[in-house]
Amino acid sequence: PFSTKALQAIEPMVRLRRLNLEHCKELVGSALLHVPVGVEDLAVTRCRFEPGAGRLLATRFPKLRRLRVWEAAWLDDESFAALLRLPFLEDLTVGDCTRLTATHLDAILAARRLTTLDATRSSCLTDEQAAELVAKRPDLKVTRKVW
Repeated sequence: PFSTKALQAIEPMVRLRRLNLEHCKELVGSALLHVPVGVEDLAVTRCRFEPGAGRLLATRFPKLRRLRVWEAAWLDDESFAALLRLPFLEDLTVGDCTRLTATHLDAILAARRLTTLDATRSSCLTDEQAAELVAKRPDLKVTRKVW
């Protein structure tokens, strides 16, 4: 797992495009300020960031094309909406993100570059909304497993 000190060490790596942060339980969201802004592929899996980290992701990394978020109690509706507005986002995973509400259908439809949405065990979509997405956006692959 990465520490804040480790992220400080990668700060000068301006050509870094992919970063995988998993199980970083001690890492605070503000440590993301040390990650180069050009990152296009980012995973923040089972990181225990504070509320507001999602908005930081959306403003800090405008070039994100792929974002994977799992088990993120810090991801709220406002942050999710901000992430959906990222101009280059093509692939978004919000697995096990249970603080989200099913109020984002229009924002997902409006995210025209989005081609893959994995909302496995997430509360951001209902079954009916997932079906509507598939009907209205056949180019969008939607995964929503509930078990």
